[in-house]
Amino acid sequence: MSKHIAYIGLGSNIRPRGLHILTALRSINELSGTRVTGLSNLYETAPVAVHTFNYFLNGVAQLCTNLSARGLLTALQGIELRLGRDRSLVDRTIDLDLLLFDDLQISEEAMTIPHARMHLRLFVLKPLFELAPDMSIPGLEKTVRLLLQDLQGLKGQDQVIEPYHGEFLQEFCTFQKAIQAHYT
Repeated sequence: MSKHIAYIGLGSNIRPRGLHILTALRSINELSGTRVTGLSNLYETAPVAVHTFNYFLNGVAQLCTNLSARGLLTALQGIELRLGRDRSLVDRTIDLDLLLFDDLQISEEAMTIPHARMHLRLFVLKPLFELAPDMSIPGLEKTVRLLLQDLQGLKGQDQVIEPYHGEFLQEFCTFQKAIQAHYT
């Protein structure tokens, strides 16, 4: 089995958001042949393109996995379901988006890699920048660094994103430090 590198967008806007993200990360680590190998900081973000008053907690995880892109997506959707994700609702206990998988480009009804709107979302690019600033995004042929600079330079760019200082932060930082100690 070959190892693949994937990047996953993490999000929650139903309390306890930090606990939902931690539980999802632990569940990802329990997937066969899959480990979280990098983890960004968490950010408090205003909703983008959805109608809700609940702010999101967002971050990005880097994974090493033996699963295929489709197998990983199916596993992530299973974790979302177990954590109470209801796709008919705007508010989310957990949202796990498969952003990137190696250098693949896939455009199917059920799966688009790279994630179709990642280059327009500060809450994806800023945490992804922490993990892989000089990685080139397939199909866009720009690095994360350049995409982030482009997005931050847009007139009318009003996405609110702030470092997170709330619930379960200590537990998250402990998980993050354990990953950094093991993989750096």
